[in-house]
Amino acid sequence: MLKSYVLLAGFIVVTASSQAQTIENLNTIFDGDKVIVTYSLTYADASQKFKVALYSSHDNYNQPILVTGDAGENVLPGKVKRAVWDAKSALPADFDGDIRIKIKTSRVAAPKLTFEPLALQTYKRGRTISMKWTGGYSTDKIHIELYKDNKVNLLVVDQIDNTTSYEWKMPKSVKGRNYTLHISNAAKPNELAESAAFRVKPRTPFIIKALPFVVVGGAVYFFTGSDGGEPPGGGDGLLPGPLKPN
Repeated sequence: MLKSYVLLAGFIVVTASSQAQTIENLNTIFDGDKVIVTYSLTYADASQKFKVALYSSHDNYNQPILVTGDAGENVLPGKVKRAVWDAKSALPADFDGDIRIKIKTSRVAAPKLTFEPLALQTYKRGRTISMKWTGGYSTDKIHIELYKDNKVNLLVVDQIDNTTSYEWKMPKSVKGRNYTLHISNAAKPNELAESAAFRVKPRTPFIIKALPFVVVGGAVYFFTGSDGGEPPGGGDGLLPGPLKPN
């Protein structure tokens, strides 16, 4: 048993080192030779991950103590967090003194923005492009631009929530080849992702648009004749009737 340790349980102090995040509702519970530290980790973005480390005064906070539970990397914010320390195994057998525990937290960098493959390599003019991406945090604001030949062509959208998807109806001015879409964190424009290249073609081929004029021209020729004279079958403008058998 950790006699002195258990007797001095009321003097254990838990502190936190943090920035925008908040450590609250700190408490320690003894379970035999183990120390259970409970706390709340508050942050605006529930998807933000943190690195949480616990330190002990027994070695002047030199190295993180080995704990299980809500510690290490990728700890999400929450009201009830629990870390368990096997103090008996960690402390010298002749240890006799106070113990203070510190909790240190730091944000884990957001996953890099990555564009998912576009559904098509060729889009019809004026149609909608469905974009999807991964990375960033849900509180990030996203900026999207259209590039042509590696130069900014137009702004698609600015300062939208990072929902990892966006539907964009292309204006009719977008046509041709060598287009790409670029997404970035609005607060960090240098952190961006680029889509694969695609092209935009007319919605209706030119030959189909021209066909009605060809048909009309043929009809005029049929009724008027190529030389502009009288229509075949007489001068009354009527078509000849069917031939009668002899």
